[in-house]
Amino acid sequence: MKKKILINASNLHSGGAVAVASSFINEISTLLSFSDDISILASKEVDNNLKSKSTVLDCFSSYKVMDVHGINSMWSSITKEFDKYDVVFTVFGPAYFLFSKAKHIFGFAQPWIIYPNNPISEELNFFKRLKQRFKYYVQSIFFSRAELLIVELEHVKRGLEKYRYLKNIPTHIVNSTVDTIFHEPQKWEQVEFPKTNAEIKLGVIARNYPHKNLKCFFDLKQKLFTQYNLNVEFYVTFSDEEWFACSKEYRQEIINIGLLKLDQCPSFYDQIDGVVFPSLLECFSATPLESMVMKKPLFSSNLSFIRDCSKEYAYYFDPLDNNNIAKVIADYYVNKSDDNEVLEEAKRYVNSFSSARGRAEEYLAIIKASLNNSERL
Repeated sequence: MKKKILINASNLHSGGAVAVASSFINEISTLLSFSDDISILASKEVDNNLKSKSTVLDCFSSYKVMDVHGINSMWSSITKEFDKYDVVFTVFGPAYFLFSKAKHIFGFAQPWIIYPNNPISEELNFFKRLKQRFKYYVQSIFFSRAELLIVELEHVKRGLEKYRYLKNIPTHIVNSTVDTIFHEPQKWEQVEFPKTNAEIKLGVIARNYPHKNLKCFFDLKQKLFTQYNLNVEFYVTFSDEEWFACSKEYRQEIINIGLLKLDQCPSFYDQIDGVVFPSLLECFSATPLESMVMKKPLFSSNLSFIRDCSKEYAYYFDPLDNNNIAKVIADYYVNKSDDNEVLEEAKRYVNSFSSARGRAEEYLAIIKASLNNSERL
């Protein structure tokens, strides 16, 4: 009797997690054999990405669109879904359940758990910090119910090995990568940029979460003009809700392109001159790799979780010092020589880092190995 596998992406609704899950499901749709019994639970956002990629979905034993959100999913029908399968792989966990017959594998990408003392939490008052700590403590308890965890970089594995509730769970590293769409220009969907007289166009694809630190763009634009005589335009990709939560001054100076589908992302990068990534907290972000594969200079936070994947191919700054950020950007554009070879080298590095197909194959190998092992891997 064939063992049954469920790929669970019903809890993913925004950011890079949606892109990773969509890429993985798209890739395995071309890898399945007649002996595989794999089903999919996809959120509406993941489903939209798969449809835009024209993914063949009838190769799966079943494919359902279902949206669950956080711990409330414990009282939804998803817990009954889990019991139909031998192994459930939640692409980015945790999955919330009281009891489950299935083995569970979770992708782990929650930096707030392994980096509790970070610049964002330090800005919170005592009670908000306490509430936040409790939230991620609860998450860690559900993460601890996994048979194994999958992470994207070595620094995350090191962090888990120090965290008392998760240090004994086997952890596999599967390097992330850029989606295959970045290598298929014929499939790129164009993004309309408003006309501007700016000499330099900088931006980033990211939601406006506090840890992304994108509030600095307003100040950077002023500093680059007044201190370095650089006419720079900054572009962001916020939802309407995120955009109108910004100050009036921010909205007057920064250009919002809006949320992008996966096949629009390469077009966004294609139209800017450089990527500014001032994040304060990540497990992994595809942004550095995407910028390099698109041959755009990357200006990024000088923090270990960025250096772990960007290596020497970024121009690093102190993300808490806007003067330093402005200086690093200005040094590049004021003194820039022909750097095409450097950008080509960065692209070669990304292409050797991993591939969407390779990532999918590694995920499948781990899942299938768990089916044949009654003990923890």
